[in-house]
Amino acid sequence: MERGASGRAGILDFYRVLWSEAAVTARRVRLDRWVEILLVVAWVALRIADVGRLPMAGWAAVVVLVALAAPRSGFVVLAAIAPFPEGLLFTRDVGLKPVLALVLLAAVGLRVVVDRRSRVWPGWSLVLAGGVILGTGVGLLVSAQRFGIAFALDAFELWFQGPFTAVAALAVAYWVSRDGGLGPLVALLGSATVAGVLSLVDYQFPTLLRNSPLDWVLQGPYVAGRLTGVIRSWVSTAALVMVPATVYLALATLGRGILVRAGSLLLAVPLLATAYFTYNRAVFLGLFALAVVVAWRIRRAFGVVVLVVGLVGGALSLPYYLQLRAEAVGGSGAVQPGAPIVASDLARLNAWATSWRMFLDSPLIGHGYRSYRQVAPAFGDTTLNAPHSEWFRLFAENGLVVGLLGLGFAAATAVALARRRDALGTGLLGAWLSFVLAASFNNPFLFNAVTIVAFGVAGVGLAHARLGPSERPPGVEAGRDG
Repeated sequence: MERGASGRAGILDFYRVLWSEAAVTARRVRLDRWVEILLVVAWVALRIADVGRLPMAGWAAVVVLVALAAPRSGFVVLAAIAPFPEGLLFTRDVGLKPVLALVLLAAVGLRVVVDRRSRVWPGWSLVLAGGVILGTGVGLLVSAQRFGIAFALDAFELWFQGPFTAVAALAVAYWVSRDGGLGPLVALLGSATVAGVLSLVDYQFPTLLRNSPLDWVLQGPYVAGRLTGVIRSWVSTAALVMVPATVYLALATLGRGILVRAGSLLLAVPLLATAYFTYNRAVFLGLFALAVVVAWRIRRAFGVVVLVVGLVGGALSLPYYLQLRAEAVGGSGAVQPGAPIVASDLARLNAWATSWRMFLDSPLIGHGYRSYRQVAPAFGDTTLNAPHSEWFRLFAENGLVVGLLGLGFAAATAVALARRRDALGTGLLGAWLSFVLAASFNNPFLFNAVTIVAFGVAGVGLAHARLGPSERPPGVEAGRDG
């Protein structure tokens, strides 16, 4: 037993040795994995049984304790429940997921402060993400000053469960994956895959899930023309399923071994069907970005060819696809005569122009977080309550500095992920590009069912990108670039 300064073993030395031995035993029997599995199974059972608030609160208390004691296990549980509707709401917009993300961030922060071995350079991506959170937090104060405390409190709830939770997931995923482990990534991709498959089943068989004990996994009414499923917004459902789909497609193309490739392709197929039936065009942009990256990994000249052919082929096939889409969606999906846009595009373009006018009116600090819905009519948009671009929103609502921080964060994350050139690294880069494109045309930051997965996957990728080849998990290396 280790002895204190006096040469005699003290009570603190006894507890230190006891804790060390307990930790070794727990690692040997993989206690963390069993705890994670039991907690997720218990959560599913409680949701199916619809037991009410008190048992769910008890489960939440246990998860919070686990998150404080073992952040990695806590994050795996958060990743497993992330794509699904909240089982416990504290306010109209804040449920268990953002609270658990806050607890995990605090647990990680405490370890970084106390234990030097836990300190790892977060990289510029996380620094810039922190700047965005700080800047949008200041935007809440601007909203309070301009629109009153009541509006600012509502905006705070959306900020807390949206951007803050996303960046917390990014930071925690980075920290818990710093040793190269794949557990958090498997949980993120697995839960998003299950969510995508269930959404597809609901779309194809409208009464199967909605008349079963699993009806709680679905949000909003059934829409015959477009798939929604686990999220009430079809564009956000598309953004969610494209994260695992792009990873699987990269593994199916560049992965080493027939089992890896065949299994990845098998997982990708239903997710691609789910994404297609949302009739969201950002899906095709995400697939195109992945195709260019994969081709570039194989050979640079091949990447250039795919880029050029994709742009030409996309331009030629766009009218045909829009017609098919209009027949399925109707209404806002109607094609405008003589133009390669649909009816909803006019509203989106007007929202972008409105965001630009808002930015020019107050370029330094913006109009305040979530101010678009308050001031947009005065700047030309009387139809939408959001700019339908998260990057435009940052400039319009929070000013130049926060807007540039947001763009810098997106770019720095892509650059860092690009450093890892194997199959998994390519997939993680493709997943991030797909999400960035989705956020360029829609508002996925409002849905933590999407952002926890997307930012969590990016956090794992950032952690793996900083590791040397010998420190990375085997079995997913690229066939040619290695």
